[in-house]
Amino acid sequence: MSTSDFSHVEAHNILAAAQAAHEVNRAYCTALGDKSQPPWDDAPDWQVRSCIDGVKGVINGTELPPEQNRKDDLFVSTVHGLLAALETA
Repeated sequence: MSTSDFSHVEAHNILAAAQAAHEVNRAYCTALGDKSQPPWDDAPDWQVRSCIDGVKGVINGTELPPEQNRKDDLFVSTVHGLLAALETA
């Protein structure tokens, strides 16, 4: 996946991307029969912080490549798409 320059992303867009990526992951888990993921508004602080940190990792280009951590592939792809869409909005 190519690295884009998202260094200018505003804080409210980081939060929006984290929330959206969390909900995409939750929907994916639910589709697989795993209903353990709470909605964003009910997620514990550690989970919210983890999502925000994940988005910041994508912005900084420090996320693990999917071949090293396949479970993050969906998250990284989702965040890349959301941030790219925000750039054109």
